[in-house]
Amino acid sequence: MDELSTLLDIGAMAQRLCVTERHVRRLVAERRIPYVKVGRFVRFDPVDIDDWISAGSRTAAFADTPSAYDRHGARRGAIARCRLRIAPLRRLVTSTGRGVER
Repeated sequence: MDELSTLLDIGAMAQRLCVTERHVRRLVAERRIPYVKVGRFVRFDPVDIDDWISAGSRTAAFADTPSAYDRHGARRGAIARCRLRIAPLRRLVTSTGRGVER
């Protein structure tokens, strides 16, 4: 089989990655995915795509390992610092008996 006939077009690539064609075009525009230009057409080599996918794969973290991030993706320390700054303001509002005016 000819090597050029094994190249995937944008539609086939979108189906392979389970994303939209628009997303694949954006990956190409941002040069985040390996591609080949054949004239004015954008094509993808399946071997390069397999390597790209395996290079980007991450191993799962163990459930008992404490994470430095909370479930929203923010660092735990940042939230603690934020709460420390807010706590005195709440005490001030409750001690004066007045709420925050809007």
